[in-house]
Amino acid sequence: MANKNPLLINTIQHRIAIAAVITLLVASLIPLYWIISTSFKSRTEATSVPPTVFFQPESTSYVKAFTKRAQLRKPVTQEQLDSANWWERKILEDGERVVKSRSGKVRSSGYGARFINSIIIALPALFSLFPWGHCVRTGFPASKYLARKTGCFSSSPPECCHPLWSPSRYF
Repeated sequence: MANKNPLLINTIQHRIAIAAVITLLVASLIPLYWIISTSFKSRTEATSVPPTVFFQPESTSYVKAFTKRAQLRKPVTQEQLDSANWWERKILEDGERVVKSRSGKVRSSGYGARFINSIIIALPALFSLFPWGHCVRTGFPASKYLARKTGCFSSSPPECCHPLWSPSRYF
């Protein structure tokens, strides 16, 4: 049998592992890239079949998300377009108008408040799952505590144990 250099084998395994990690990282970031790039597409490009990969990015969806709008009742005049900001012009071109207060301030769509409300709901839900993830990762050590407390051990017949407390369910 020929002597194989363990250092060479280790180096090759190390490079294969790095290539696998990089491949998985790129593959897992593709959906995130797709979501973000779609947010910069026009409505027709975002819903086209087959999907468009190369496009001219635009910010209309973000402008619409942060401003309150209403449907226009009359066609837009050139004078209105000329006097509008770049972001108001995008809304006017889509047949909508920006809702303003009597003092002329643009009214918010309330997106920020709704986003914060979603965060308030999502974060406690996320953090409430951490203990369960820890239990699953560590082999559910709480079942050992419950087994001592209830007298139900993995060698006990299954009918004597509560189904949630049975250590055999987790091991």
